[in-house]
Amino acid sequence: MDTFQKLSILQLEQHNHVFVAAHTSAGKTVVAEYAIALSQRHMTRTIYTSPIKALSNQKYRDFKTTFKDVGLITGDFQINQKASCLIMTTEILRSMLYCGSDITRDLEFTTSTTGKGGHVWEQVLIMLPAHVCVVLLSATVPNTIEFADWLGRTHQRKVYVVTTYKRPVPLQHYLYTGKGGGSRDNRFKILDGDKWLMNGYTKAKESLKPDQQKNVYQKMTQAQEKNLWSGLVDHLKRNDLLPVVAFTFSRQKCDVNASNLTNLDLTTQKEKAHINMFFNRCIRCLKEPDQNIPQVLTMRDILNRGIGVHHSGILPIIKEIVEMLFQRGCIKLLFATETFAMGVNMPARTVVFDSVRKHDSKELRDLAPAEYIQMAGRAVSARQITKKNMSELKRQLEEVDKQMEELFRQQISSYMQPLVKFFECTNATYKFEMILWYVIVVWYSILIAQAPKNADSRSDTGDHSQAPRQQAGSPPAAGPVQAVALQGARPDRSLCREARRNEEDLWYYMLGLARDKLFLPLSSPGHEILTVSPADVFEVSGKTLKLNMDVIAGDVEKRQMERFRHDPPGQTCVQAVQELHKLTLLANDDRAGNKLEYLHFVVDLRVSEPGLYEKLKTMYESKDKIIDHLPGTQIPNFEQQFATVFTRKFLEEKKKNLEFRLSNASLLLYPDYENRIALLKTLNYVDNQNRGVRFTKREPHVFILKSLPLLLRFIYFPPANPESASRNLGHTSSFANISVQLKGRVACEMGMNELLITELVLRNVLIRLRAPEVAALLSALVYRMKSRNEGFDDSNLPADLKKAIAEMIQVHLELGDLELRMGIQTDEFQEDLNFALVHVVYEWASNKPFADIMQLTDIQEGIIVRCIQQLNETICDVRDAARIIGDPKLQSKMEEASAAIKRDIVFAASLYTRENL
Repeated sequence: MDTFQKLSILQLEQHNHVFVAAHTSAGKTVVAEYAIALSQRHMTRTIYTSPIKALSNQKYRDFKTTFKDVGLITGDFQINQKASCLIMTTEILRSMLYCGSDITRDLEFTTSTTGKGGHVWEQVLIMLPAHVCVVLLSATVPNTIEFADWLGRTHQRKVYVVTTYKRPVPLQHYLYTGKGGGSRDNRFKILDGDKWLMNGYTKAKESLKPDQQKNVYQKMTQAQEKNLWSGLVDHLKRNDLLPVVAFTFSRQKCDVNASNLTNLDLTTQKEKAHINMFFNRCIRCLKEPDQNIPQVLTMRDILNRGIGVHHSGILPIIKEIVEMLFQRGCIKLLFATETFAMGVNMPARTVVFDSVRKHDSKELRDLAPAEYIQMAGRAVSARQITKKNMSELKRQLEEVDKQMEELFRQQISSYMQPLVKFFECTNATYKFEMILWYVIVVWYSILIAQAPKNADSRSDTGDHSQAPRQQAGSPPAAGPVQAVALQGARPDRSLCREARRNEEDLWYYMLGLARDKLFLPLSSPGHEILTVSPADVFEVSGKTLKLNMDVIAGDVEKRQMERFRHDPPGQTCVQAVQELHKLTLLANDDRAGNKLEYLHFVVDLRVSEPGLYEKLKTMYESKDKIIDHLPGTQIPNFEQQFATVFTRKFLEEKKKNLEFRLSNASLLLYPDYENRIALLKTLNYVDNQNRGVRFTKREPHVFILKSLPLLLRFIYFPPANPESASRNLGHTSSFANISVQLKGRVACEMGMNELLITELVLRNVLIRLRAPEVAALLSALVYRMKSRNEGFDDSNLPADLKKAIAEMIQVHLELGDLELRMGIQTDEFQEDLNFALVHVVYEWASNKPFADIMQLTDIQEGIIVRCIQQLNETICDVRDAARIIGDPKLQSKMEEASAAIKRDIVFAASLYTRENL
């Protein structure tokens, strides 16, 4: 074992939280396997969570070979749910924690692999029971200490961070500028381990000179792309660098690249026979029409030639065939999107990047370093190549040389984007707000002890929660303070009365009482040349300094120039600043022999201005007269008593500020949260009348478990006075005044589009439809691709379905307008509904073969399968809601709709769960 593995296992034996941040292929899975074995020895349970369902299926197959008692739970498939080791996605575990599942009661370890969906991870980690040991595995989290600190404060436990400082086999990064023909070997090393090779980068630029390539600014034609890939694959094959994963950030381009290489054959006859046999055995579970779907036939052909395609548009069963064949070394060239980088045991000799820019559904941006490292980590043999579109690479290398160099440096370096909090009100949606109030009174006191006080600045507020109590409990012992009240008339009483009216004049009182000292800033001394007018001179000392002002002025003037702006000051200037600083210190020194003597304008400076002496005498007498008439001057030891009172006032202000920072009003998202609650009240999901669902401390424990999501609410909106709320549990808490109504309880059952689906259910829109029509209508909520509705033709749809679509659009618009009026900014109701799959889902739910429904649309097969699978989850949510409102007819209709779509190739069992493959 490596050192990091031994250290991690040592902490597991002591039942401590462990965060393993090791490089790709370093062996992090060994730590997870030891945790599973340890829990089985203790006869407890381990849950292994992953960010995506495909990775869960792969892990199930891997662990099944090592451990016998392994189970799998996904949204549409369950195997051995009582196993001691359960593999599941993070969303499944979150749902279990929401519902208080019995599975979590025997849980000892939970092993997580960090990935997308950060707000889901946050919720899961926060809601885990205190006795569960957390094991985190990641290769792309740079701020491990910060994350571990958050987790430790959340669980009130130590979190041990174990890291590796380098990859077991360092990657070698190349820039490929070939385009086939004589340039097919143009591969230049630009990074060896951690060393940037400027020579290789320069050679790459030289290989793309204008006289070597014509029309470099034109987009490459299909023939040029074919030559480029043919030349690159030939180069890799001759240098024994296959298999290769070519990451392409476009599903369409993956398919085009694979279809262009019709003349490329990378497999032997023995490999072809194995591929054919394996492919036929895998698709044997499909019906005969499904086996002849165009995508299945196309993939069979290109796989025979050692070429594969892997992206979300591919059918799930075909993607798993590609993964298994790649693991066995039968696929030599794989075109894939970045989702392939999240897989396991997919080693390649080489990784190629088709581009260093990607579109993230919002904008076209540079590839993040963490994304680059995650994908490049697939290359276990230390070979990695960045290949870009030649015209794009040429233009960038020539026009923005320095920016391009810096871009490559950042992307292929180990610097990665820090892990930050993802949880926001926009992630939680309205379901979150309604669950917050579900059993707020019951859970309140438990939350006080468990919840961090403010997640938006949690590290800053870690000590704030106790600060107000400390400030209030231990103020300075001021003792009795003398006070003088003015009685009777005084000559200058009008002046004092006017000063009380003007708050700004109080500062002049304090300045008048202050000792005559110069203000010295706490920062280090600087320097600046100022022109002083005679009116600004208040005192003149007898101290003289010999300074060469011409040299100092020249030095300062020189450093105002752009090229010398960052130069340090000259020695003469530095000495002058030091001498002036010493002089300033002497001005405040009252000790005998050190005190700085000031010159008198008349006696010492011999100023012969007529009347100056009388003016100075009047000024000093007026100052003394004002001070004598101030009430504070009548108090013995006024300065000491004023300092004591001031200190107390300062602490009171500090306490007030800390209480504000711990209150709801100080939170960044609190106004948006309040707007959402106002919207829920308007729609009658919650109210203030306490007529809805209420619980007391004597309710069954299951209702307390149902309130686990409330923990999240107090992380972001902590109570300003926890002790008082705890003592008056359920009586005086301000949160006890809001209760969840029936509509709110229905919305809590929804996994998405809570408000829209709830309105459709309670307005009886769904009950009037047949099962296929229900499925078709709800498909508009799960399909969120870019296809437009301009071409949506509802002429062939049933009349009831067309009417329901119009009603859904109307409800959607009403909710969107209400959000705008409430000042809520979300995308849920501001985007148009997408009905592109209504025909497809309707025909599928009407028992049409999958091959037939593919004739109705040009949307890729994998996208359709994924949407129908998500649709089934939404239908099950509506079924559960029907049970809550006591509508057996709607419940039966939802079960019928689920059964209608849950069949054949769309819900084919994962190949990773099958044996003998």
